[in-house]
Amino acid sequence: MDSERRPKGYLKWGEVKSILTDRVILVPGPPEEIAVVREVFRLFADERMVPEAIAARLNERGIRNEQGRPWSRFNIDDMVTNPKYIGTNVTHRTSFKLRTKLVRNSDS
Repeated sequence: MDSERRPKGYLKWGEVKSILTDRVILVPGPPEEIAVVREVFRLFADERMVPEAIAARLNERGIRNEQGRPWSRFNIDDMVTNPKYIGTNVTHRTSFKLRTKLVRNSDS
């Protein structure tokens, strides 16, 4: 959103906002993606399936992850522990300056 709270567009995978005064608002994805996310959480929380089994089930049905690749246990684990799926937009987990190593920022 711009400074007047008007939507400017949608960020694609890996894109970031370019203007300091712009704001990013999380919105639900397409219905088919929402259905996959709900299924993953149902299988994980209600049926107590392990991430490997959930990934195998999605791959058997030909469903791809958000990068268009087959699912792995790591994708599932990242999903069920990612705060964005409860509506929290977390930023600045890492930072770096030119010619330095990537630094993980503290949670405080």
